Amino acid sequence: MSKSKVDQKVWLAPLVPDEDFQVQFRDDHINITIGPKYKTSRRQRKELWAAIRSASEGYGSRRILLEGFRPRSELSTVEVVEAGQHASASPNLWIAFCMDQLYPTDQRELFEVVAASRGVRAKFFTDREKALTWLRRNARA
Repeated sequence: MSKSKVDQKVWLAPLVPDEDFQVQFRDDHINITIGPKYKTSRRQRKELWAAIRSASEGYGSRRILLEGFRPRSELSTVEVVEAGQHASASPNLWIAFCMDQLYPTDQRELFEVVAASRGVRAKFFTDREKALTWLRRNARA
């Protein structure tokens, strides 16, 4: 077996997290896994974005991969704007959302615009490898 294969790290996480979301640092990015029980309540959104901000500061990383289950409830325009504001509380983040289903186009675009207006870049994916490639090509560690 080649040395590169031996030195590679394998990260194992539960397929379905026990909590509403989990935060881990993985080599060059912060990985947030959203569980199927995550709701889009104001309290949970605040907790999620506070955890992302804390992990970004703690690990010194601006790359965020947020993946897992998309909450099934639809967001209002106000909730999308609030989410974009929470996301941009830490400037210069690059956030790739990789969910089992995408939010409607108008919600994704609104979130991206609100976040970008405050110095945060966000993009939505359904393919994990494409999301990671986008993060690695664009964001500094």
